[in-house]
Amino acid sequence: VGARAISDPINSHNLSCSNDLNVYRVRVGYTFLMAKVADDVKAGANPWSGRRVVLAGGSGFLGAALARFFSSAGAHVSVLTRQPRNRMPSVREVAWDGRTVGPWSAELEGSALLVNLAGFSVNCRHTPEHRRLIVDSRVQSVEALGSALAWVSAPPPVWIQSSSLAIYGNTGDVPCDEEAPHGNDFSTDV
Repeated sequence: VGARAISDPINSHNLSCSNDLNVYRVRVGYTFLMAKVADDVKAGANPWSGRRVVLAGGSGFLGAALARFFSSAGAHVSVLTRQPRNRMPSVREVAWDGRTVGPWSAELEGSALLVNLAGFSVNCRHTPEHRRLIVDSRVQSVEALGSALAWVSAPPPVWIQSSSLAIYGNTGDVPCDEEAPHGNDFSTDV
């Protein structure tokens, strides 16, 4: 099945869409992804209904929002987290350490989407130790997911990797939108 290019009006990224799954490839903006899924659901063309979405490191602010969103679209959501709890009744939380392949890798089998949000928070003092934790935690989670995907017979066709959403830096009380300039400090480089 061929793929067609789509322009993201919000984040000005180019993406491609697999016609059979209506799945959006890498470099998709979260705002665009959520808007597109909402439009698909409203139009009755919901590719997420009954499909598994895996959110690695998905128990934080953005992960919880994505979990609620995809769950409301009918997806079976699995969150890979260091501390599984029953935060949302329609979301399955599975233990992982973000560093090694383990039983959690079964969640990837046949899933439609993998989103990696894992990593030590950039919302801290950027001491040398914290900088090391911030970088290492992201690299290790990518390595663990990549290793697990190599062993899965039906891996997700889409992997969205996000290392940090702190692209604006510390702007104080100034609100930022897509037109705001990116910062130039450690957290924005992550």
